[in-house]
Amino acid sequence: MAFFPVRRVRNLQPQRVPKIDYANPITKDIVFAFEASIGQRDLAGSVAGSPLLSGVSIASGQFGRHLNFSGAQADGACSFGLHKGISSATAATWDILVYFDAANPTAHFFSQWDLDRRWLLQASGGSLIWVAAQDDVGNRTRWDASALFPSSGWYRITASWLGGSSKVLVVNGVDRTSSLSFYSANATRIGPTINNDKLQIGQNLDGTALAGNVCFARVWKRGMPLSECLRLHARPWQIFNSEVIPLFLSTATAQFLRPISDVSNSGWTPSAGSDLFACIGETVRNDSTYISATAPGAICEVLLGISSGDPLSSINHLPRIVMSAGSGGIILRLKQGATLIKAWTYAALAGSDTLYEPTLTSGEIDAISDYTDLRLEMETTA
Repeated sequence: MAFFPVRRVRNLQPQRVPKIDYANPITKDIVFAFEASIGQRDLAGSVAGSPLLSGVSIASGQFGRHLNFSGAQADGACSFGLHKGISSATAATWDILVYFDAANPTAHFFSQWDLDRRWLLQASGGSLIWVAAQDDVGNRTRWDASALFPSSGWYRITASWLGGSSKVLVVNGVDRTSSLSFYSANATRIGPTINNDKLQIGQNLDGTALAGNVCFARVWKRGMPLSECLRLHARPWQIFNSEVIPLFLSTATAQFLRPISDVSNSGWTPSAGSDLFACIGETVRNDSTYISATAPGAICEVLLGISSGDPLSSINHLPRIVMSAGSGGIILRLKQGATLIKAWTYAALAGSDTLYEPTLTSGEIDAISDYTDLRLEMETTA
């Protein structure tokens, strides 16, 4: 038996400064577009923003350059001033790629929310608080979603308010609208920007500072249906003019999980040595090394090691395993710690070495929150 699963993800590399492609339908009514790779600028509006203040720096990482928020930055550390792009809007869409340094964070990470509160994306103990619109202090449209950020890492959040109580929420490419709990849907518009209603990332007036990073943040003065939100998720760089090298260049890379240690074993034997994982974790398929069991009920578990971090992808998790049997079958279980992610039952295996490629749905993929604690359990059946 040889096990070598592959997960393919997109890697986004920074390129030259882009321009908004206003001929593309996706950019209709875009009023704000911040891209960290070119510094503190709004590509879609006329507000240049204030200088970065203490606690904010430029860094590079998985998705190119981003703003790094220490968690101790002051109010207005990344402020774009009195941005009036969505004043009086009756529908709007917010799109942000944000990294949280810790699980279940509390932070005000994207807002125009000061003396006269207008709209806000806020994490509160790992839950999302989304204030889509507010006419005045006592009249707002808001939804909440609990347990949305269970681990540290990158989160791509697209929140689309289509007016009234109609909304769409997509997180890391998955429709999470059904996870929103009703709070209130009273405000019918976003009130005009006045006083100190500053568009800010990573902090707001008297709020909780973000400890993490922001790669980009955008706002549209229109609501997007689910299909459009998903297309935007799949190609975040499509808002830019194709005549200019886009800010994000799509390149396919591969991440690998292979067995790196034995967790438990009852009834399995390695073809060489004493470790199971060493016989089934090769980089290139090699059917001359394997593990075997001769009776039903034999069960073992190996820990899988990842070559990089969380891929932030809800697609293309492609397990691959080579199996054979004289008789009987095998149950495979993918687990995160003690939690079952998915089980596959093979009641009758072929008599020769055969490659099997079981599948994972996007929901099952999103159930994985810690790629460093994934295990493969194998149990023989009669």
